[in-house]
Amino acid sequence: MRVVSSILLLVLLLCLMTGNLWAAEHPSESWGWAETLGRWFNLVLLFGVIIYFTREPIGRFLRDRREGIQRDISEARKAREQAQQQLADAEERVRNLNEELEEIRRKAQLEAEAERERLLAQAEQEAQRIINSAKREIEGLSRSARQDLRTYVADLSVELAEAQIKESLDQRGRKQIVDRFIQNLGRQEEGRPS
Repeated sequence: MRVVSSILLLVLLLCLMTGNLWAAEHPSESWGWAETLGRWFNLVLLFGVIIYFTREPIGRFLRDRREGIQRDISEARKAREQAQQQLADAEERVRNLNEELEEIRRKAQLEAEAERERLLAQAEQEAQRIINSAKREIEGLSRSARQDLRTYVADLSVELAEAQIKESLDQRGRKQIVDRFIQNLGRQEEGRPS
């Protein structure tokens, strides 16, 4: 490109010098058709040389510039299409926002209801476990109390019987009554479920 510029500058200077030299040789003459045609010829020659030497670099520059502009336009078109698509997606999301919020609320309600049911079932199971444990403990205490009561009644009966027998019987009769009572008591204990 520098070579072309140098050549063009040289041609321009030559053309100007030729015109100045000719004007210096003929200072008094008036301007005529020949001078006009000469200057036009110089001008056309100058542009012809400029075009001849700069045609290829300027053509290459313009072609590269056109391809770059087309590439930029294509990229801008793609970017605009992507932006339009993103805008359409965003608008669609905004339109569906109420539906999504309602869906989220509905899911949260369902989850809360399921959690409530789970907690109720868990509490019911725990209550049933406590009730069963209390029943077992009550049954155990009842059995123990019945056994203690039987033992107490038996002891009391023995004491009362002993006291009555002591008052009314002699030694040998007392012994027979106590033996019979103990046998009866043993039979009753064997026959009763514990």
